[in-house]
Parts: sequence; structure tokens; C-alpha cells
Amino acid sequence: MGARLKQNLVTLKTKLLSDIQVIPEVLQPTKLVGLDGLRGLSIIIVILSHLFLGKPYT
Repeated sequence: MGARLKQNLVTLKTKLLSDIQVIPEVLQPTKLVGLDGLRGLSIIIVILSHLFLGKPYT
């Protein structure tokens, strides 16, 4: 293995294993509060469909 490749691997390993100081803005969690009602409604629909439309156990 060449010296340059070995140095690049060591640098990569160091960067991968170092502590993250700042989370990039693109990875910051975002929440659209306006969709909470739709989320709740969809959960209710799924639960009701499982209760009433599901196949009975045989």
C-alpha cells in the first residue's frame, strides 16, 4: 500500500471517528405543525380499518 493511500485512510478514519461538533442545517429536524391534525386523522383511520376491515382470526 502506498504511503499516500495509507495517510488518506488514516485521515478518513480520524474524521469518521471524531465527535460531531455541529449538525448540518440540512440534517436538522423539521416539523410541520400544520400537519399534526392530518397525522392524527390518518392514525385513527388506520386503527379503525384494522379493527373493522381486518380478517377475523380462524
